[in-house]
Amino acid sequence: MVRPRGQIVVVGVCMEPDQITPLRCVFKEVSVNFVLGYDPPDFDETIAALASGRIKPQPMVTDVIDIERVPEMFEALRKPGGRAKVIVEFPH
Repeated sequence: MVRPRGQIVVVGVCMEPDQITPLRCVFKEVSVNFVLGYDPPDFDETIAALASGRIKPQPMVTDVIDIERVPEMFEALRKPGGRAKVIVEFPH
């Protein structure tokens, strides 16, 4: 899905082997970088992009749970699956 001469940044660690097709990246001259975490300026840039509406986080949210389900969700997150971001709602 990346544009020609685009950049992909893989953040974090996968629980199972990654599968990429290098030839597709070569033809599109794509840069692929791997990082373990974020630096403080990355948080500032992301918060600004969220605040301005440049980034829409809704498609990343896979679960919304209450605080009681946190232990159960951590167990579920140990297994590969389709979860991306989990929001924990706290009572008012």
